[in-house]
Parts: sequence; structure tokens; C-alpha cells
Amino acid sequence: MFSLDRSLLPAANQFLADLDTRWRAATGLNNRADYSINYSPICPCPLLVLGLNPGGSADNFQLVDVAAGGSEYIEGYGPTSQNIGRLLQRALGVSSPEGIRTVQGSNVIWRRSPSMQSLGIRVPVAAKETAPHLVRLISYVGPRAILFGGKAAYDAFLGAHKARVVTQGETILGPNGSSQAVYFGHSALSLPYLSGNVEAFIVLHPSKGLRDLAVNRLKFHFARLFAA
Repeated sequence: MFSLDRSLLPAANQFLADLDTRWRAATGLNNRADYSINYSPICPCPLLVLGLNPGGSADNFQLVDVAAGGSEYIEGYGPTSQNIGRLLQRALGVSSPEGIRTVQGSNVIWRRSPSMQSLGIRVPVAAKETAPHLVRLISYVGPRAILFGGKAAYDAFLGAHKARVVTQGETILGPNGSSQAVYFGHSALSLPYLSGNVEAFIVLHPSKGLRDLAVNRLKFHFARLFAA
């Protein structure tokens, strides 16, 4: 289901070029080092992964060539990308990385920063700046499920996209240093620009490793959603 049909690449690259042009015109960010849009070839897909914002700095980042069919979750360099790739393979039950190549990936905020403190603008403002462009991407992809890498990404998305929580499912907490964090969360969202509800899942930020509990819950739900 998530392997790449390379005949889709010309349309994917044209859509990305148009999205990139509109983003640059709207924000004035013309240096590719300052932002990131997508982590895999853009194509219709039932599963989308959203983080909060792209990490790294303008002089310390690397890009995967998605125009050639690359995926950040397969050829990516950082531990966050690699952990998401491992999570997807385990949760989808695929043995080869090729089985996750078209899982869509992006962020609620497209501005790059090494930390949220160095973002330069408040998270809600940055999320609203990205929202109309991310809406175009999500509308094109048409996901049935969105997997959020951390509750901060989920919360920022809800606010910027006027999402309505239709059903609140289970929430499982676990230790995160001296506090508690969401290890797994599940809800159904209504988005004003999609005709049907989208199932939303939250896992602990992937930079902090994988939790078997979350992997197992995702396995259950993904089997239900993406059965062949």
C-alpha cells in the first residue's frame, strides 16, 4: 500500500514546486535552508505523519531528495527520522523499508529551527503561517489517519486548523523525565477542508525513542484502517 509508483513522481514534483513557490511568496523565506515542506514524494496516501517543525539550523541540516523518490524515513540522517521509519515499519508490519516509502510526512510549522526557543516567532503564529499551505498538502494527500510526533504537534495543529475533536479515544501517559507525557493518544478529528473525519494518533516525540506500548496500539489501529 505504501510502496512507490514512480510514474507518480512528475505530478508529485509539479505539486511540490507550486507549493514551494507559494510558500516563498507568502513568507519571504527564499533560502531552502530555512524551511522544509515534505519528507516523501507528495502523492495521495491514507497515512500522514506530522511533527511540530523541522529541526537543525541553516548551516547544519541535510535534505533527502524526495523529487527522486527519497523518503526522510528511509534515507534520513537524524535519529528522529530513523525512529519514525522504524516505528512505521513495526506498526504497519512491513519487513522492507520500501513498504513505507510513500507514507507522507510534514510538519505543523515549516520554519526550521534547532529548538523551539530559537524559532523566532511564537508557535501559534508559526503554525497559522504554515496552515494555508499545509491545508493544500493535506487536501491533496487525503489522509484517513494522521500520526503526530508528540502532543505539542497535535495541540498546535488543532489550534491552527480549526480542528474539532469528534471523538476522544484512549490516552496513555508515561514518564518523561520528572513529568508525564503522552505515550499514545487516539482521537477522531473533523477538519473544515476534508469531507470525512480523520483519525489522529499521538506518540511520544520520536527523538526520545520508541515505546512498545505505542507500537502495539498503532499496530491494532493500522490493521483496522489499512487492511488490504
